[in-house]
Amino acid sequence: GHVDVGCFEWDSSPYWVRRVSQARAVPRSSTIELRGKAVSAVFSGAFYVEDYNRTAGIRVASAASVSLGNLAAFAGTIGLNVNEELAVTATGVTVMQGSVENVPREVGMANWCVGGGGYFFSLDPEERGQPGLVYGIGLNNIGLLVKIWGNVTGRGADWFAVDDGSEVDDGYDPIGVEVSVPAGVTPPKEGEYVSVTGVSSCVETGGEVLGVLLVRDAGDIRSL
Repeated sequence: GHVDVGCFEWDSSPYWVRRVSQARAVPRSSTIELRGKAVSAVFSGAFYVEDYNRTAGIRVASAASVSLGNLAAFAGTIGLNVNEELAVTATGVTVMQGSVENVPREVGMANWCVGGGGYFFSLDPEERGQPGLVYGIGLNNIGLLVKIWGNVTGRGADWFAVDDGSEVDDGYDPIGVEVSVPAGVTPPKEGEYVSVTGVSSCVETGGEVLGVLLVRDAGDIRSL
């Protein structure tokens, strides 16, 4: 809104925030602006950025042409997408060239940590924040580039599941963290021990928010 305080005027829209962690806490449907954030992953119709200190990342819905390591400045509306993931629907994206060295290193974690609980999640008096996973505990890391390890407990054409002994159970077989792979990437074989790098994300199924790891390319999957 627009506020007149005598000889000064202040326009509170959009929210200009310095950190992704701050952007994730503003009320939904707000217009926010972020600058100079490193692109950590690129998918069809969306990309992810995160803070250099690796405390938070967020999905940006945009068809803009970006590459890993680019520094992006953008404005847009923040809200939950169809999978209950907090995202910015960008109305404008400015890209500064950069290299993959700009991409913050992935955060290693146990399987049970992937996704986590809610982050500033509230429905009253204002809707804001990221819902946690139905089985989520600990710090919310949805939107962040992470790395996990474990045995492949199952696979399909475009997914596989990994278990490190945490036995993450979302109510669907097989046990483990679900990993989604892009077209052209072959999931590892069942029983193989692998490390996986990807974006911690989520999917809404049957009214519940479940975790999923989004792999960027074949190089994110390594046999151990």
